[in-house]
Amino acid sequence: AGIMVTASHNPRPDNGIKVYWSDAAQIVPPVDTDISAQLDAILDGALPTDDDLADEDHPLLDRGSAGDVEAYVAAAAGLSDVDAPHDLTIAYTPLHGVGRNVLVDTLTLAGFAPPHVVAEQAEPDGSFPTVEFPNPEVPGALDLALALADDVDADLVLANDPDADRLAVAIPAGDGWRPLTGDEIGGLLAEHVLAGGSGDDRLVATTVVSSRLLSAQAAHHGVRYADTLTGFKWIVRPALADPSARMVFGYEEALTRRDSLTGDWYDCSAHMLWIGERTRQPDGAHVEFLRGIHNPLGCKVGPTATADEVLALCEALNPDRTPGRLTLITRMGATKVVDGLPPLLEAVRDAGHPVVWVCDPMHANTFTADDGRKTRHFDDVLAEVSGFFAAHRFVGTIPGGVHLELTGDDVTECLGGGAEVATADLAQRYETMCDPRLNGQQSIDLAFRLAELLRNGHR
Repeated sequence: AGIMVTASHNPRPDNGIKVYWSDAAQIVPPVDTDISAQLDAILDGALPTDDDLADEDHPLLDRGSAGDVEAYVAAAAGLSDVDAPHDLTIAYTPLHGVGRNVLVDTLTLAGFAPPHVVAEQAEPDGSFPTVEFPNPEVPGALDLALALADDVDADLVLANDPDADRLAVAIPAGDGWRPLTGDEIGGLLAEHVLAGGSGDDRLVATTVVSSRLLSAQAAHHGVRYADTLTGFKWIVRPALADPSARMVFGYEEALTRRDSLTGDWYDCSAHMLWIGERTRQPDGAHVEFLRGIHNPLGCKVGPTATADEVLALCEALNPDRTPGRLTLITRMGATKVVDGLPPLLEAVRDAGHPVVWVCDPMHANTFTADDGRKTRHFDDVLAEVSGFFAAHRFVGTIPGGVHLELTGDDVTECLGGGAEVATADLAQRYETMCDPRLNGQQSIDLAFRLAELLRNGHR
């Protein structure tokens, strides 16, 4: 296995590690969950301390060397066409990461002049003092690099994220700069690689959210093509699955993209995105990111939320008070919804925020059964739904919907209901890989109960 300590492109609280398996690819299920289970067993649920770390000279540790980096630099520099123009003025930022030395050395060895580096972002710094998101594809992340490019009259702007596995490029456009999309960069690099090589065993790959351009390029050059799930860890999988293939290029486009007609930013991973209860801090990175895109948004609100916190979220995520922009998804718990929800409903109503209120009666009613399986009880789910409608009726606001996790299959993952699933029954058909779901009979039971609530005026 290989481990890389990395700041990546995430917000500063989310720095971590990347783990590679013996096939030299990032881990995917089930290896990731197996490792997590082993850590849980060893640490008994506690966070590791310095005492849990291996000594630097441990025989199982083999650290990367300067020779490894030098070999990479030489290989990368060798991809440059010696007959291509090299008299470019380049502005570059590593965004407080580790890419600077490798990129500067590679460009220099390839015959380019050393790039002009953004001084404020040149040194590795995991606190990212100049950006909230150290992702070169996020609006604002390139501001300092673009300013430097203007100062030095650059021909090109390059940027990496902190662990240098993402590349952003901006080119002159009129009186300013136009960042290239990931698909544009991917198409240019793919053409360079394919036009300069040979062999029908070559393979190129991208993900399902990226352009189909790479597929057309592969057909034109007579090479193999594959598309994969999103994420670098999946792009390499087709080559691992087919030993006869020689992978020569892979990329993916960022999921956050600017609409070419309006100039607005959208996250294309989903239509509606929401923030979880544990990451809804008004000054946190998740709120900072979502407030900058134009998708419809949701935010989970749990039993500890105060009226001031909820109002701050409304102001951050929907300052223009656009109807339909923001949905607040309450997950209070069966025993807390009746007392905890009305003050929040009143505060949002009185402040004039046009939110949609939705009840999630699943997540705050989850517990571990005696057999160790995560489960929920039908009665708790129903109680929270009933309390949600009762709170709205008391305050005079409108309940907007219910969010459930269910399946039509006859699973045994949630207790109770008309099927009278008991703890002893959970093992029979407990099939979920994540959260326990209501089964078909329980779902129908809840639908009828919900219809009774609506018929009796709880709306």
